[in-house]
Amino acid sequence: MKTPFHLKAVWILFVGCILFFSQLFAAKLEIPKSLNSVDRRAALEVLGTGSQLRLMGDPYPLGGYWGIDVGVSRDAIPTSSLSELGTQTSLKKEVGIWSITLGKGLYYNVDAFLNFVPFGQEDQVSSFGGGLRWLFYEMSYRPIYFSLQGGANSASFQNLINFSNQSLEVLASVVQKDLTFYSGLGMIRSTGIFIGGVRGVTQDSTTQLEALSSERIILGVSYRWKDFYGAVQVDRAISANYALKAGYRF
Repeated sequence: MKTPFHLKAVWILFVGCILFFSQLFAAKLEIPKSLNSVDRRAALEVLGTGSQLRLMGDPYPLGGYWGIDVGVSRDAIPTSSLSELGTQTSLKKEVGIWSITLGKGLYYNVDAFLNFVPFGQEDQVSSFGGGLRWLFYEMSYRPIYFSLQGGANSASFQNLINFSNQSLEVLASVVQKDLTFYSGLGMIRSTGIFIGGVRGVTQDSTTQLEALSSERIILGVSYRWKDFYGAVQVDRAISANYALKAGYRF
């Protein structure tokens, strides 16, 4: 049964209000300066892996033909530990990044996704990325299925620190009526470029590159109502992060 037009309109209005009010009440992230090698590594562990691409929601394939997913999400990155780095700037405890995800079902249980951060956020964060997800096994006698997903994105914080992330995970999902519980295990690689110069963030005023690889654990739950859904996800690479998402599938 098709979702009534007025419900679609309410969903669009809800998403618009979230994006609008997130700008009114956001506090700007102050990035510490004079970062040495140890400090840069710590910043990469927090902001690099924290800004990774998250393909949230029910991992079940969208299908072909229309098979489209549109969602808005908020990723929360704990940043209190950054206050101990470099110049020890007074920082807020958490950075919230709002992003929009577009998904399209392809064939053979494969979905493709694009994710981007709208311009104008107070923390001056930009991000763009994409990913693929493939359901490779579904049990015939139990509502359990397994998926493989991979993604990559680039993120920038105030044009002072630029990150590049790549990840690959295996997911296991269990369906209970309108609820889907999923968990995953995989790897992430994060590379950070720390800008030098007079207005840069490095201790020696030269642009520096740092990189790391880490295991990634994912736990999430998605609830579906008609063609709408909401999801909560917690993942951990080096530090733990959580994210919320509201979306519409058609």
